[in-house]
Amino acid sequence: MKRAIQMALLSSCAGLGLGGAATLETEAALRPLSIEALAARSDVVVIGRVSGVESRWTEWEGIGRLIVTRCTLTVEEVLGGEARPEERLAVEIPGGTVGDLTLVVSDAPALVPGERAVFFLRDAGDAHRVYGLERGRIALDGDRVAARASEDPDPLPTLDEIRRAAKASARPR
Repeated sequence: MKRAIQMALLSSCAGLGLGGAATLETEAALRPLSIEALAARSDVVVIGRVSGVESRWTEWEGIGRLIVTRCTLTVEEVLGGEARPEERLAVEIPGGTVGDLTLVVSDAPALVPGERAVFFLRDAGDAHRVYGLERGRIALDGDRVAARASEDPDPLPTLDEIRRAAKASARPR
């Protein structure tokens, strides 16, 4: 029998005032952020395609032991930060399924192989994490923005608007 655990990462981290990377990621998910703000707080901003997904147990700074999904992201275009086209980046997302146990994390993007999106990433050592959780991933359909976080009050930007804003706001390296 499969067991499922639902975790409200936002409330558990923010409510407890936990430090470290978890607070940075959840802080951004608690409030709407412009493309400029997402880019300014990210280490790397890329257009990429998810090419692999695998869930596993790990230790996450500020949270402890939990299930994460580790994705391989193939970079198509660099909008900010240090990365190269065709480079493969490891990205960890909280939640996933290991054996008969599933962890569902509120506001964490569910990445699937073949998905193409703009990703706002923070370096977490051996992997990157999506800054702002669901807000830090903007799904693409070709060169058209397909979706954005449902709570975001702003209209969907165009991909060219995202490119300009990300390049203008990216952290200097």
